[in-house]
Amino acid sequence: MMEDNIHIIIGDVYDNIARIVMCIAFEMGMTSQNSYVWFLPSWLNSDWYDTDKYNKKNNETVWCNTEQMVQAINGYFSLSHAPYGPNDSLTNENITVKQWKEKLKNYSFYNRRNSLSEYAGYAYDAVWMYAYALKKLYDENPTYLLELHSENTTKRMVEVLKQTNFQGVSGTIQFRNQASRISVVNVIQCYFKNISDKQMTTVAVFHPNNLINDQEPLAGLLSLNESLIHWFSPGGIRPTDGILPPPKCLVESFKNLVGVKDCEVALVIANFLGFGFIGVVLSFIFIQIYKVKKKELEQIKNLPLLEGRLDRWEIPRNKLVINRKLGEGAFGDVYGGEAYFDEKGWIPVAVKALKVGSKSEEKLDFLSEAEVMKKFDHKNIIKLLAVCIRGEPTYTIMELMLYGDLKTFLLARRHLVNDIQSQYCREANEVSSKKLTMMALDVALALSYLAERKIVHR
Repeated sequence: MMEDNIHIIIGDVYDNIARIVMCIAFEMGMTSQNSYVWFLPSWLNSDWYDTDKYNKKNNETVWCNTEQMVQAINGYFSLSHAPYGPNDSLTNENITVKQWKEKLKNYSFYNRRNSLSEYAGYAYDAVWMYAYALKKLYDENPTYLLELHSENTTKRMVEVLKQTNFQGVSGTIQFRNQASRISVVNVIQCYFKNISDKQMTTVAVFHPNNLINDQEPLAGLLSLNESLIHWFSPGGIRPTDGILPPPKCLVESFKNLVGVKDCEVALVIANFLGFGFIGVVLSFIFIQIYKVKKKELEQIKNLPLLEGRLDRWEIPRNKLVINRKLGEGAFGDVYGGEAYFDEKGWIPVAVKALKVGSKSEEKLDFLSEAEVMKKFDHKNIIKLLAVCIRGEPTYTIMELMLYGDLKTFLLARRHLVNDIQSQYCREANEVSSKKLTMMALDVALALSYLAERKIVHR
């Protein structure tokens, strides 16, 4: 990063890694005193930088002491969702946020506390959000509440939640069909007057556009108060992002390459060469299009032959039920469903669907893949069970892998590998050293099987 002259660095790390990273930054001089700007997570512990404490408590070996860490992180920024709306904001209960806070403080649980939990508003609004959603489901169809865990109810519930729009304790509750809530974001700066006097100041607030018909999640207004920001760079001036100014001549390097002194002459030469290159490229594209069309005509002739070789794998479409989408493949969508076979009855399957209206080349590739897969007979390789190639869309029907692909399965559980507290749970056992070794062996056996048949796994 130093070689690339990068001066704005965003770190999304846990406490222990943050200590190591900032210690290295201190040693390399990548601190606010040298015009570097750091963004670190807002959810780090309040004393996460206290290496003197954590080296003793957790047997860590971070080589910087706490005083050096304070120098390293002084002036860093964090982004945090606003825990509460403005005090005078009116909530869905027709009371202000300030009145709600006062009501909460009256409960005995908060009598012993000096401040409210930052998560209280989120929890309260979440209850209201689900209450509104359930009310809407009930108004639409009361039977929804009798089958809350059914697929149709769950799907409709998610759609209703994405349409949520009300004024809660924590601000406007709105998703705009996004996976995450669109909320007010505070930009907070952390700086130290001395090693024991840590200050947290909100220097900017991002207010999203709350118009429900505005689908752009980044739309909104950033209110920045530069007077609150403490810059620790030389002279106390605002640091730059490290990007060098552009050269005076747009083709400075090319001008030096061709050995001319006038930038306009260099531009004329560059344009001449550019148009010449474009002409060559267009000619090449025209030739390639001609070859593709010619190849497509040949493939159209071969398509009936390939379909004929898959005839005995054909099953009627009324013996196939598709009930959910699993993802997207190279040729189209991949679905989950059930298929009926005389010897097995109804069994769960994965279904690859070729996009309707696909070119002959795409259909040939799709069926060629099925032609290859029908020859596979190995416990670690998905088997082709059937095809539906008469009519559209064209389907290939394969075994359904309950846990999905191996990469997604492992990534979802990688946080459990070194997690001591979770090592005895079922998910942690699924990524134990023994299980991972068995997976590697299974993969090796499958690849060996493919290699013996001179097939490349893509």
